[in-house]
Amino acid sequence: MKKFHKRTTKVGIMKNHLFTLIELLVVIAIIAILASMLLPSLNKARAMAMKTKCTGNLKQIGTGLALYADDYKHYPPSKTPDFEPWTNRNNWHWLVMPYIGMDAATRPKDWDDLAKRRESGPLLCPSRPSVNRETRDWYSYSMFGFGPLVAWFGFGPAPMTKGENDKPSIASFCPLPTSKATKTGGTGFLPKNSTIAFISEATQNADSAFQGGAQLGNELGNITDKATYEYSYRHNNRKNVLWFDLHVSDVGLNQIHNSGFLKQ
Repeated sequence: MKKFHKRTTKVGIMKNHLFTLIELLVVIAIIAILASMLLPSLNKARAMAMKTKCTGNLKQIGTGLALYADDYKHYPPSKTPDFEPWTNRNNWHWLVMPYIGMDAATRPKDWDDLAKRRESGPLLCPSRPSVNRETRDWYSYSMFGFGPLVAWFGFGPAPMTKGENDKPSIASFCPLPTSKATKTGGTGFLPKNSTIAFISEATQNADSAFQGGAQLGNELGNITDKATYEYSYRHNNRKNVLWFDLHVSDVGLNQIHNSGFLKQ
């Protein structure tokens, strides 16, 4: 009984033992180390989820474009003849909205309302910087105007919808689903539809449309600053592209030709 009493006393003393400051610091240090090891993995998983959502957006846009083409027998142009630079209501974003579950019939109340509606739903990349007054002209996605392909690679049929000084290379075209390149454009090969960019995450200097690689940000020399590059290649230095055959994949820097197709 006496020995048992002594053991009970020791256990009681141990139960009343408090952590020392050193022990607390050691525990905190261990937690901090584990957190620092886990945080990069969480950030990577979050970035991957956002890229997957962006890929899904482009696939939904591709479906909407196919439905539009089924109704009108051609794809919508990046800009229409009555394109309004101030309101931007007559570009492909608004034309495809009814086909991707968005309201394009209600006229926006003002510029802010218009920009918020255009940059929403499937038209908004989750990795895109937040929309504010200073970034109203920054788009998540831009459509190829197809001017360089028409001018130098015989891409067609693709009726012109908007031109500047009658120059096909900077005009906006509305191609057919059956349109394709018919000339090599001096490159020695015909760009396939599966390699022609249709909708892309473009740089800040592109609006609803882009004409070739410069506005795609495919050349580092065409990018004026780091922020512009990060805006375009927002998924771990890669960007998602909806190609003309309506499949989606990502590309890295300098993989797209200046005429808007994947380099061979």
